[in-house]
Amino acid sequence: MPDDASEISDIVRLESQVSELRKKMTEVMPRRPIVIEFCGSPRSGKTQSINSLSVFLRRNNFRVHTIVEQASINPIPNKFDPSFNVWNGCNSLCKLLEAMASRVTENDFILLDRGIFDTVCWFYFQMQRNTMPAAEYDAFTKFFFNEKWLSLVTLVYVFTAKPDTSLDREYANLLTRKAGSVMRGEILREYNFAVQTCVEEYGHLFSRIERLDTSDKDQNQVGYIVTSQVLNILDDVLQERIAYFNGLKPPDSDDSAIDFNSLLQLLPKLQFDRRVLVEADLTVAQPIAIAVIKDRAKNAVLIGTKTRKTLRGSSPELNRTLFWFGGHVRQDDATNRNSEAQRDLIDTLRETLRREIKEELDLDIAVISNPDICVWDQSSESGRKHIAFVFLIELDLQSTRVQVDNKEYGINDVRMLSFDEYSRMPHMRVDTWSHSILLNLLKWHAGPLFEQTEFNFVR
Repeated sequence: MPDDASEISDIVRLESQVSELRKKMTEVMPRRPIVIEFCGSPRSGKTQSINSLSVFLRRNNFRVHTIVEQASINPIPNKFDPSFNVWNGCNSLCKLLEAMASRVTENDFILLDRGIFDTVCWFYFQMQRNTMPAAEYDAFTKFFFNEKWLSLVTLVYVFTAKPDTSLDREYANLLTRKAGSVMRGEILREYNFAVQTCVEEYGHLFSRIERLDTSDKDQNQVGYIVTSQVLNILDDVLQERIAYFNGLKPPDSDDSAIDFNSLLQLLPKLQFDRRVLVEADLTVAQPIAIAVIKDRAKNAVLIGTKTRKTLRGSSPELNRTLFWFGGHVRQDDATNRNSEAQRDLIDTLRETLRREIKEELDLDIAVISNPDICVWDQSSESGRKHIAFVFLIELDLQSTRVQVDNKEYGINDVRMLSFDEYSRMPHMRVDTWSHSILLNLLKWHAGPLFEQTEFNFVR
């Protein structure tokens, strides 16, 4: 930045931008933190950029958790031993998993100083130096690039610097010119090549990956560029892209429940656009992947009631008991991170459901079946806009721990309900999807819905 006036102007612009984004985050209410991994060349400015970004976000009322670089506390003395990098990668992954599990609602951002992408870059570096066999490299890479870990990372920021620049920065404040084990021109050149190769080969596995060469930039410039780009990416992340079907006509039937295989033959290709645009378009239908979670041993299911603050006044879920959990199909759900090909419809629905149940209930489920039924209610605007693809998931609910998303449900708003309890609750009010599930999937033909009236369910 050329002068003080320009720098102040840029800072004002960033603070205005982050203020708008803070409002958007309040409206969207993301269910988990935005994870940014910083990796790349030694002395390329990544750690200082993390500190600068963290201070900026904190002072603008975002909650930030930083996972520091693990190499500085690694007990293995030989930095060229593959075990050194395995220890770094595993420790970093453990710290990330801990933060996602225990602090998932406490932070807006998790900043990761060298994580899973950086780990694989060092593995590649070791393989090209013949200190790691190719088979070992493939095995470690497959583990760290497991789709479960990849899906946690919102953005990878890759820093590089020319070897001479890195060395100048290394020696700028030292009273020695003796080279370190890594801070050597040859090592830095080989590592930069490893980074470039990994970006080209594996970049498509991540939702977003950005590169920044800091060779000709001072730290203030780097900090400004990183903060500006992160805010732009955050703006894009908050503009959630969801799936829709265009031109799909409902079957000629008064029943909202539809056989999945029959509907499958009619479904056009999934398309994606910003949620605000899709929701406003009354000519398209949005697929919603939902699960009925049933106990394996007894005739009982999980039910929930959403909090009023998460629902619009006209929502068919307002003040209703839901016999299902799930949500919209997002564009990321259709991305197969282990292949450049997109997932097909059924695999996309399965991935959506797996993600939604994890986010809503903190349950890990393996979805291997097809939807059991579809529900497409034509009697209301909301019903016409959304098609529910209903999966029946059986779990051992007696030993299953549910941790509800307190942005969507209250602490006591999700519980197990048996058929016997349900049959003795004549005043229960359910939404139309639950009504169809009760009659067509669970076959609970008794209790509140035995005499179907407008007071029991919403049309």
